[in-house]
Amino acid sequence: MLYKYSSSEFKNLRKILCDILIEELSKESLSKELKKLVEILVHFLNVIDENITDFLDKADLEYNSWTDVHIAASGNLLSSYNHTILRAENEKSLNGFKFKELVDAIYVTIYADIYEASLICTETGIKNYLNKTVQDFQYYSDILSDDSFKRLSFLWFSIPKRVFDIHLKQNLSKESLENIKKLQENEDVITKNIETSKKLLKQTQDLKNTLEEQRSEYNFVSLSKGFTSLKDVKKKEMDDEKTIYRILMGCIILIIIAKFLWSIFYLSQENINNLIFITATVSTIFLLLVILYFFRISLSNIKSIRSQILQIDLRITLCQFIHNYNLDTEGLREGMKESFDNFEKVIFAPIVANEDQMPNTFDGLDQITNLLSSITNKGKSS
Repeated sequence: MLYKYSSSEFKNLRKILCDILIEELSKESLSKELKKLVEILVHFLNVIDENITDFLDKADLEYNSWTDVHIAASGNLLSSYNHTILRAENEKSLNGFKFKELVDAIYVTIYADIYEASLICTETGIKNYLNKTVQDFQYYSDILSDDSFKRLSFLWFSIPKRVFDIHLKQNLSKESLENIKKLQENEDVITKNIETSKKLLKQTQDLKNTLEEQRSEYNFVSLSKGFTSLKDVKKKEMDDEKTIYRILMGCIILIIIAKFLWSIFYLSQENINNLIFITATVSTIFLLLVILYFFRISLSNIKSIRSQILQIDLRITLCQFIHNYNLDTEGLREGMKESFDNFEKVIFAPIVANEDQMPNTFDGLDQITNLLSSITNKGKSS
């Protein structure tokens, strides 16, 4: 408002404004809503008591602290409204402007003061009166012009902020205010540090994901390394057995070839001694049988070592699989228990290299031995 509410200037202004409002109120051209708003303004100006005016003047209101009336009428959010009210006071009529402009001016200037006062007032009686008056004013806020309503909307946000700032300064210690000021000054630094922290958090998460992906390669390292060392030993054994296997195979072939060539050479002579021939033949057969016996042992060892290497490979693979199996399937086991049981039977069943399922080259060796023995006996008896 232009003047303090307890001042003689305001009393004079109040009388002039009420006369203008009452005179226009008698006209039929006014809408029903506008008439009701004018009646609320006239009522406020007429019945406002000393307790209310004293409180409004003592309160540190943003738009009621003018040191000069000309300051109130220029350079602030409500300057145009204060200027309109000042013209009405000087002219004591609507000379040069519209009645609706004066209504908006009175409405906004009074509302700014009573709205701010209602937020800071602690006395129950005065606070209740101010709250009711604010509600009455707000009910007819849609009658205002677009520009006035925009200014009113700005007051709804700016005044509570001002009240909060003043209340904060009054209740916070000097040290707290200084800390808040430092925080405001360091806002850019804090924001930069927050961004840096977010980047570090993202990098940490990326590293975590990378480690999770590589965990299958490095988990159970000691166990996997042990199986790998054992596999290397078995591979060396396999190479040794294969060497023995090839030597025995070569001996068998050489003996057969040598016996064949000797037999041809011996039988081509005129004087043939059957006893020598039979003895050489039987000796050769027994030698072959002994070599075949060791050959079969060597072949059996090769198949056994191959089976062991297969089992070791299975365990090395399981070392890469089993590390997260229990954790990953914990939540799924209850609803899919049977499926997981079957899955485990397949995955964890041992891989057996059964010799019975492989072709046995020497299954008829005993029968051949018996046949050769019978031939030898017949030769001796003849």
